[in-house]
Amino acid sequence: MASATGSRIFTIADMTPAASTQTFTLFPLLPPELRLMVWHFALAQPRIIQTLIYPRDRIDHALQHQRCERPDERAHENYSVIFYQYQSINKLSHVNQESRRATSAFYRVPIPCWLTTPPRDYQPLFKPGIFYFNPDYDYIHQVGYRDWSTIDNLVKFIHDLKTIHDPLHVGLLNLAIDFPTLNGLCRLDFHSLGPLLATSFAETLSRLQEVFFVWPVKIPQRSQRHLGRDQDPGSGFHDIRRVPSLPVMAWVPGFHRLHHDPRPIEHDLVIILDTMHGRRNPSIITAKWGKLLQKLRVNQVELQTEHRIMTQFGRPEGYDYESANEWLDSGHSWFTEKGFVSERRTEEVKPAFGFWLFPLHVFNKHSSSSIDIWPELALADLY
Repeated sequence: MASATGSRIFTIADMTPAASTQTFTLFPLLPPELRLMVWHFALAQPRIIQTLIYPRDRIDHALQHQRCERPDERAHENYSVIFYQYQSINKLSHVNQESRRATSAFYRVPIPCWLTTPPRDYQPLFKPGIFYFNPDYDYIHQVGYRDWSTIDNLVKFIHDLKTIHDPLHVGLLNLAIDFPTLNGLCRLDFHSLGPLLATSFAETLSRLQEVFFVWPVKIPQRSQRHLGRDQDPGSGFHDIRRVPSLPVMAWVPGFHRLHHDPRPIEHDLVIILDTMHGRRNPSIITAKWGKLLQKLRVNQVELQTEHRIMTQFGRPEGYDYESANEWLDSGHSWFTEKGFVSERRTEEVKPAFGFWLFPLHVFNKHSSSSIDIWPELALADLY
């Protein structure tokens, strides 16, 4: 769907030749084992799962406001794991019975949870549910309000994920972590949790396959002027719709990982990297991670973990292709009416929903060449 302004979102379809086959009518005639392999291939996609950990009393208060009772199977719950309801919906599970069986087998870890409505709702609703998780492909990202009880319960949840929920007792293998959560973990008194939880958490960190350090970017007014987009000096409005190269985080969890952003992003990348090399730059969060591993006595020399800086426009936007286009269109018309948009670059680069991934060494010292540090593009699976 093209936007009303003539600007389209960059999607995985832009990487696919126009003449490629979009349908395969003989799929039902394939042997069952081949069909299962196809379903598995389609499901084998990484996801960023935005997770909230609440103390028990917060859910009790919300249920009281909803005039609902806590179900018996959740009566002994000490903390509550919350997922946004849209994250629990996998489109392949709605194709047919065979796809549903394949999806259930692929997401082998059932997590008892509370499903909630989008965070922009004034009064979110909660209902009990099950979230199906695959440790090999899914990244947990703790979001939302974080106090000491939240950090405590995050450690307990990661322990329970391995020892209770996962039938193979693998647990967490991929993690996306931001500075507030990491700072809370560094300040946590693990001795108060007991040796079992502290040891379990340290073992989990030592076995992680990949860690994304979440570092949202806010383009300052100075840089926006350098980008050729004149800004109302009194507005203080810093918006990604004026910097289309920087990916926008989407609400959908699935993403396609492109190991080189194929868009012509040179112009904006230089300014964005300059912004990220400011006084508070991603080296802060990587140093904090090292302190956490040291605190837990994790042998960092033997680690096989891959690390990336994950950066994007701060707040998530867009649940699907249509809502993402509507968000972009509404912003474009607002700026056009106010006369704040320069048309010089509107067609040079398509905006992307997802995030960038940089290697850690990029922020150890400043590089003047953006070509040397071109980012990966994790493209949200909008549909």
